[in-house]
Amino acid sequence: MALLHNESTINRRLALLIANSKYEQQENRLDGSIAKATELNVLLTDMNFEVTFLENVEKSEKLLECVIRFCETIQNDDFVLIFISGHGCQVDGTNYLIPTMDRCVSNDRDIQCLGTPIATLFKWLKRKNIFRMCAMILDCCRPYNLSSDQSPFWKKEGLTQLKAPPNMLIQFACAANKTTTSNLYMEYLLRNIVEPDVKIIDIFKNVRDDVYRASYKTQKPFTMYTWDEDEEVFLRESIHSRSNIPRHARWNTKGRCLVGNHNNCCSSGSLLDQLNCPRGIFLTPSKALLVADSLNHRIMRFKNGIKEGQRVAGRSIAGYGYNMLWEPKHVIFYQQQRKKSYIICDTHNRRVVQMTLGKNNKSFKTIINDIVCSGIAVDEDGFLYISDSEYHEVKRYSPTGRSHSITVAGGHGQGSRPNQLNHPTYLFIGLDKSIYVSDSWNNRVVKWKKGAKEGIVVAGGNGKGKNLNQLDCPAGIAVDSFGTVYVADHWNHRVMRWQKSTSQGDLIIGNPFRSGDGPKQLNSPEGLVFDDGGALYIADSYNHRIQKYDILYVSDSCNNHVAKRENGAKEGAVVAGGNGKGKNLNQLDCPAGIVVDRFGTVYVAGHWNHRVMRWCKGASAGDTASHPNGPHCQGFDENGNLYVADSDNH
Repeated sequence: MALLHNESTINRRLALLIANSKYEQQENRLDGSIAKATELNVLLTDMNFEVTFLENVEKSEKLLECVIRFCETIQNDDFVLIFISGHGCQVDGTNYLIPTMDRCVSNDRDIQCLGTPIATLFKWLKRKNIFRMCAMILDCCRPYNLSSDQSPFWKKEGLTQLKAPPNMLIQFACAANKTTTSNLYMEYLLRNIVEPDVKIIDIFKNVRDDVYRASYKTQKPFTMYTWDEDEEVFLRESIHSRSNIPRHARWNTKGRCLVGNHNNCCSSGSLLDQLNCPRGIFLTPSKALLVADSLNHRIMRFKNGIKEGQRVAGRSIAGYGYNMLWEPKHVIFYQQQRKKSYIICDTHNRRVVQMTLGKNNKSFKTIINDIVCSGIAVDEDGFLYISDSEYHEVKRYSPTGRSHSITVAGGHGQGSRPNQLNHPTYLFIGLDKSIYVSDSWNNRVVKWKKGAKEGIVVAGGNGKGKNLNQLDCPAGIAVDSFGTVYVADHWNHRVMRWQKSTSQGDLIIGNPFRSGDGPKQLNSPEGLVFDDGGALYIADSYNHRIQKYDILYVSDSCNNHVAKRENGAKEGAVVAGGNGKGKNLNQLDCPAGIVVDRFGTVYVAGHWNHRVMRWCKGASAGDTASHPNGPHCQGFDENGNLYVADSDNH
């Protein structure tokens, strides 16, 4: 049995910041050191660190006293960050931090007498080695002036290489045994430390690489760590990972099976590389994929690129007891006040359960009873939104308690009026707190603005059917930054895209006339999610697999070309246009929608040229296929007919 891998669970975040600037020897003063440390203090405080901040520590004894007092506050599973800026150097292979009262420091012997050995700091940290992880940042790499009446000189040999104690990371502002006068290190530390959804180990690797690149390979921060690189610990996490989806992207219609293709067969099963009717899916900040493996009555977690998953909830048999599920329909990753958990729609058990993640254990409890939960979402403030398919409504629950809830969509009985829902399922929360609801038995997606009494249809709503303006039991939904709605059209075996304020959608994946298990086919898709690069993940429910579709074509209206990306690359080769804005056959003017046929021919709607251009594969110019007014390509039907939205002619 696969056990739950330790998620990014830490007790508290503690930071000790020591910034030395006003050295008694004028040549050794460090302008800007305090200001940069103050900026770091503000950033860490915003990230829920308990910060102890000291300026201009005059003597070694006081510095050591502050470190000891700080170490005594460390508790089990704390994350500890120690930052020291000022002067440091080595004498006979031992590293020392130099206090600001340095007028008597004129030789190596004075450094040994008046400085603080870094090894002494390690000794006190080792005594409290109950922390989860500790990062020590030493911005102490400026040249130090040893002045005497006889022989003033600069000590240019910096800190020597250190071996990190267990569960620690050490980073210098430059390479070991070197010094620098550059401020690049602090610039890139402050820039990287606020990046959301980046593992701590990767933050410091990025700082190292950015400084090395910006210094033209002359300054490379020494970095040593004894952490497990797979530790999923983050300084800052976003609840929603917003996808970067170009407005007129086209995805590769041939999907890659990430999960469920056991022995190259799309059959159900209960092994760790198999699924049985997967439904809701969720990408965690660490890019792990959570799957509500419905008919296996479990929640599975798949690390990025790993086909064999871990069972993190449920026991693979239906039940109501502790850590048991019955046809779970959705799961999300949830964080509240440093505690991380999974929230699960345990649909057939009529409850919502929370599995809180600990370092070596997990707790499983019911947080909402007597609800047929079919969808769950969370906003940036931690409020939970849950759809109730029995009472045809969506409720919002406070992050501080589950006893209080308010109805935010539906709640006026089963029906199709603007203030009603009919079997709501999947949800999506917009940045403006609008709620998008898959109103499945009304065959539509409805948007409820914050505080609204009625919803607005944003996809479907024209009866059940296969036309481009229809849906048949919509399931998973996502909304991009342009307000474009993406819908898993369950019984039509396709994924549709509905641009904002349009009367019909366009097909991006699947075929409404033919379900199947081929790489271009779907069979009753359910869950849908995008990663931050715009790749689309689909729970292909009745094929018992998870499919991934990378963006393949991008219509760039600013640069007047269409580019093709291979294998999920962020940049692509120009396949249409690229010769400036114009009306010639090798030019485009504000290309909009694009459609690609099975031969690789690209059809481009040139919005301001009022034409649809056809570019054959490998051609240097296109030919005109039609002359609509303000066109937007929609897609092909089963007979190969191209549909174009003639928007300016309404």
